[in-house]
Amino acid sequence: MIDVGYHGRAVLLALRLEARERRGRPLLPGRRTGRGASRLSPRDAEQSVLASRRAVSRICRLNTCLTRSIVLFQLLERRFPVELVLGFRPGREGVEGHAWVTVDGVPLGETEAGLEGFVPVAADQRAGARPEAVFRSS
Repeated sequence: MIDVGYHGRAVLLALRLEARERRGRPLLPGRRTGRGASRLSPRDAEQSVLASRRAVSRICRLNTCLTRSIVLFQLLERRFPVELVLGFRPGREGVEGHAWVTVDGVPLGETEAGLEGFVPVAADQRAGARPEAVFRSS
């Protein structure tokens, strides 16, 4: 059974993200590291992943790993030391990208096999770069 607190907050975050996407605004939050210091329990991790996936799949037109990860990150960032990670790897038709959330370096809702080969990209790769501009939806 899903935790109503996580679900309600995830729905609000998905609605905000959808509104940003429809206005053509950058989707990535300004910071990609959570401010919280609390320990994330396995139950809270499971409930937050489930809530973020459900909310994005029902609300957002852009139902991707990026939108799911942004909602999950924003759901947890104030209470837990989470990080929004963007990674890339060579693919069959060029470069493949993926987004996921970690807490203490452990991915939430992801498998090792699913992340194999992805190289995380630092948020501040070059001075003055705004990586969120790359991830605007078209």
